[in-house]
Amino acid sequence: MKRIRRFFALSRQERSLLFSAAMSLVAVRIALRVLPFSRVLRIVERWPRLPAPIAPFSVQRAAWAIQRTACWVPWATCLTQALALAIILRRAGQHTELNIGVANDPGTGFEAHAWLRCEGRVALGDNGRLSSYVPILSLLQR
Repeated sequence: MKRIRRFFALSRQERSLLFSAAMSLVAVRIALRVLPFSRVLRIVERWPRLPAPIAPFSVQRAAWAIQRTACWVPWATCLTQALALAIILRRAGQHTELNIGVANDPGTGFEAHAWLRCEGRVALGDNGRLSSYVPILSLLQR
């Protein structure tokens, strides 16, 4: 009940952004499950842009919406979240860069991670250890 009250205490624009984030996460999660990764990337790259944003929002606020709704979407990994945020930001006319990197730490072993850059900064996925990942792919630039 407390979550519902907090949701309705948000502004209309924030509720709309949370809804868009949830729908983007679900769409990306399903797409990653049933389609090849290359096809998912093409879909994200060609996602239609809006002629004008419905409501202005910052990159940080969009990332907040993705992170808040990701706990409700099963297996919403860093890759799922980065692609979902790319959809939201690209629809608003922002240029995004999806980065995928790997790390091989003796303590934790092989690990992969995805993060999204927008406006030259990490918009989503900064887990505090980005410097330990060797970038192997950089996608969705435009």
